[in-house]
Formats: sequence, C-alpha cells, structure tokens
Amino acid sequence: MMFTDLLWEVESEILSRVPATFLKKFRFTCKRWYNLTKEPSFIKKNSGKAATQMLLKKKKSVLPFNIDFHGIHNRYDQFIEFTGKLESPKDSEDVKVSEISHCEGLILCKTKDKRLVVWNPCTGQTRWIQSSTMHHSCFLGYENNNKSCNSYKILRCSYDNNDQGATVAKFEIYEFNSDSWRVLDVTHEWFACSEVSVSLKGDTYWLDSDEVDGLINHIVRFDFTRERFERLPLPFPSHGYNEELAVLSVVREEKLAVLRQLWFDMVNDLKMKIWLTNTQTDEAKGLSWSEFLVVDFNKLGIHGMTRASSFLVDEETKKVLCCDTDMDDDYRTTVYVVGEDIHKEVYREIPTGSWSWQCPLLISYVPSLVEIPTKAVTLVSGGNEISQIIN
Repeated sequence: MMFTDLLWEVESEILSRVPATFLKKFRFTCKRWYNLTKEPSFIKKNSGKAATQMLLKKKKSVLPFNIDFHGIHNRYDQFIEFTGKLESPKDSEDVKVSEISHCEGLILCKTKDKRLVVWNPCTGQTRWIQSSTMHHSCFLGYENNNKSCNSYKILRCSYDNNDQGATVAKFEIYEFNSDSWRVLDVTHEWFACSEVSVSLKGDTYWLDSDEVDGLINHIVRFDFTRERFERLPLPFPSHGYNEELAVLSVVREEKLAVLRQLWFDMVNDLKMKIWLTNTQTDEAKGLSWSEFLVVDFNKLGIHGMTRASSFLVDEETKKVLCCDTDMDDDYRTTVYVVGEDIHKEVYREIPTGSWSWQCPLLISYVPSLVEIPTKAVTLVSGGNEISQIIN
C-alpha cells in the first residue's frame, strides 16, 4: 500500500465518523469528498452517527423539535423547541402531509392530493412516485440483502368489495429500481393496514386484532425481503378494542416498544405500562418482552387518564414522551413527558379554529446521507437508445 493510499484510508475513516448533518456541508469541499459521501458502503458505515432528531406530525405539517430529557425535573424548566418546518425543496409551497412513513433516514409522504414523495430531509433529495390507483395507506421499507445498498420498496394497501359484498384488501409493491408497481399475491382477511405503523430494520409493524372478538393480541409485521405478513406475540393478554389503548414505537432502531392503557377500571387502575423487546425482532417464535416502565397516575396526583396516541422512549432517563389530541380543548395537540415520578405537559397547540380526525404522531428520526434510488428512462434519438438517469 502506498503512503497516499494509507492517508486516504485514514481520511475516509475520519469522515465516516462525522455526523451526516455536518457531512452534507463538508462534502462540497472537494470532488474526492463528494464522491466518497455518495458511495453506498461509506453511507452505510456513516449511518447512525448523527444525533437522533424528533419530529411531530400534526394535521398537514411535520415539525422538527428538540427536547432534553435530562433537563426535565419540574413543571417550569423545560418545553419543546421547534426548529423549523419540513418543506419540499423543489416546490415553493409546503407539502401538506396527510400520511407519513419513515425508514433509514428517508421519509415517505402522502400529500393531501394523494401524491407520493420520498424525501431525505438531510440532503434535500426527493423523488415523486406515480400512483394511479386510490390507496388507503403506503409504507416504506427495504429488502435485507446484505448488500452495501438497500433495495427500497413501498407497500401499498387498498380495499374493495368482492362479489359477495365483503371488503377485500389488495396489496401492491413498488420497486424503486424498476419504477413500477406489481400486485402482491397475499390475502389476509384478518388484517387491515392501519395508518399507524413503525419501521424497524426495513420491515413495517402494526398492532392488529382478531376479527371475531376484537382482541388486540398480536403484532403484524410485513417482511419486505420475503414480501410476507407475519404475526408476533404481545407481552399482555388483550381486553378488547373498547377497553384498552395500545400503541407501538421503536427504540434506537433496535427494539420494539408497546404502550398499554386500560379503560375498564379507570378508578382503581389509572396506569400506563410500557414494554420493550429483549430479543431480535426477526426471531418471531422467540420474541420476548421486558416491562420497562409503569406510570401510576394516582400516585402522581393526576385525576384522570392521560391518553397517548403516539410515544417515544428515552431508556437512559427512563422517561417517555407522549402526544395526543385533547378532545375537550378544541382538539388541540398536546405533548407531555411521563416517568415514575413525573408528569409534565411540554407543548399545547395554539388554537387554530380547525381540527383534524388524524391523531398527532411522534417520530424518532436519524439524519442520513442515504441516496434515494434514481430511475432510468430510455430515450430514442436517431434510432439509438440513450439511457438517462432522472429523479
């Protein structure tokens, strides 16, 4: 190895440890750095070096914000600080987001006019995707193929009635490399894709219930590699849709978390319980859970259940950030922090005079330099085919 090669290897190693939020500026320093930051192997090595950011999706907007869990001790000392608003870099107007799905630093948005756009907020890269059919929900994931570059896909769910009048789910897959949709040959009458989902290591997870008794007693995972649905166990027995609230979340892109609240005993059991997985999520049969936190609202002096439609876990401080819509207060979005000895509201939306049926959503987002796969089109000029890469 030549000395210059060794220096470049050391230089590459140093750059791989720089968070993506800084690298996006430094990569224009020289052509060599620019090319390096576009290499899939470098991007994969650099993944996760940036600090986790938090996003609040409410109504048609997605708002980045900061909060210091270590600084929260009483009702006066800490509130969330919004740092801007996610906007489309290629449009003059904001993207009015009706749904959002994120995976490995990329965000999939369904706009209010039913268009789809995949976006990397860190680099500003976007890709609009044609979707000719009306869809219920779309989810972003990737195929785990052990390659340096992930094969990204979108799962699209739509519903129709069959000849007998029953509602039937239709699932389709969009592949970025081929820029095309295809029907997925799977049928699951027992499962309907909820808009509320989480993504972990390329796969999408939902909570679901049995069609007959309505018990929320399992998790559904869509494996983007094998393109199949699977059932995974929950850490508690279900009491049914009308007697409990259960929500899924992800911790540091490593674990699943589930939050549960019971409604049938709101006088004696005003508690919120959170469990975390302690096994690999791809080990369906051996999936196990550990109880992480129990919040007793009676002990905290909170008279009445505080709902959570979405939540994020901070393992180090053993606190949980929750959000919901306050239906008793003009449907305003509220965000609060809970722990064994704390319950503190850190945000309450300013009244706008309008409300939305969609619940607010908290997202843990890690900035990344990951490239959105481009699509190739073939142009014909003078009888010759010319391939061109476009976004």
